[in-house]
Amino acid sequence: LDEIEALGGMSANEITVVISNEDKAFYFNNIESPVSQHLKRNRKIEPWLGAELEPGLIEWHTLGTFWSHNWNVPVGKLTATVVGFDTIGLLGTTLFDKHHVQIDKSIGELIEYVLNDAKRTLSFIEYSIDNELYEVIIPYAWFAASNHAAALRKISECYPMHIYCDRYGK
Repeated sequence: LDEIEALGGMSANEITVVISNEDKAFYFNNIESPVSQHLKRNRKIEPWLGAELEPGLIEWHTLGTFWSHNWNVPVGKLTATVVGFDTIGLLGTTLFDKHHVQIDKSIGELIEYVLNDAKRTLSFIEYSIDNELYEVIIPYAWFAASNHAAALRKISECYPMHIYCDRYGK
């Protein structure tokens, strides 16, 4: 068999953050806590990683922008945990059920079609599409019911491109 190489691709990332909960601030039922009522999905997470260059001098680097998805705050434990997805990963949690046949649309238009539909649920989504993708016309396109990430993956397989999130969630 000949090797078959996929034309395009897509990457999604996730992060797990463990937070000290010694003061019980993250308990959902702690009405005195300023954060307990904010432990919800789709809250922005911007983790940073520090590297000590010399004693007392730390250089910080962003790990990207993620969105909270699952919180785990066990009673009696000293930590709370949240799993976050980048924007592409988050699109894997939303329903895309637009079944209209698209005729003579560019790849850029098809990506916009999917992302604009996702914005109905996730209004904070921002994106940037390379202008070259508006020059590549697809004669017919149809999407089966799935999630928005699966629809984008299907588009990415049509052309040598890569769909990803930058460090700012775009």
